[in-house]
Amino acid sequence: MKKDKQGNKKIKLWEKILIVFMIFFIILAIIVGIRYSTLSKIYKNYEQSKSSTNYYWRSESNDAVIEYWRKDAIRKINVKRAGDEGGFVIWRDDINKNSYMIYAQTQRYAINKAKDLLNTFPISMLGNGTTMEKFVIAMTPSISISSRKDGDKTYCILSKADSVNVIEKDTGLIIYGEEGSRFRKIEYSFGTVTDEDVEMPDVSGYTYIDD
Repeated sequence: MKKDKQGNKKIKLWEKILIVFMIFFIILAIIVGIRYSTLSKIYKNYEQSKSSTNYYWRSESNDAVIEYWRKDAIRKINVKRAGDEGGFVIWRDDINKNSYMIYAQTQRYAINKAKDLLNTFPISMLGNGTTMEKFVIAMTPSISISSRKDGDKTYCILSKADSVNVIEKDTGLIIYGEEGSRFRKIEYSFGTVTDEDVEMPDVSGYTYIDD
């Protein structure tokens, strides 16, 4: 009888342990599911923002201030590096495949060969947004995912020990990033770019450089 009672106690103990583990994994699955769903919505909105053909963004960081305009097939980017008063402009027509790099301070211009720079769109915090990438972020306890509301806008804040990224939920776009002593602030507008904004700069009197 004593052995039976001891056996029953052991079974009950294992049942309790099993129940605790089951509750733990259910809670964990719910948390991961919520985090994964949040990340999926952000990346979906990011892809929609990225598909726009009329937008402007301005990025300010430790290294440079960058302004970017796109209207349909015309793109223009203005880059001013820290400590460089001159900076440069890159202009491109995707239809005619004409692309130039223009240095206003020295009055020089050249055919632009760094065409990837004009395909730039502020990066997604989620990389390529694959299921695995989102799942890994959702499962990583060292990455905090929280929300903040400011007026009519809601932001998602992804943070870990040495970095933080603030993402606008409706657009999926990073508006602020910080890593150690480095920072990047970005602002956006959609549907506001005019023909004048993307007009080819006047290079009359400039010296052509054959790079």
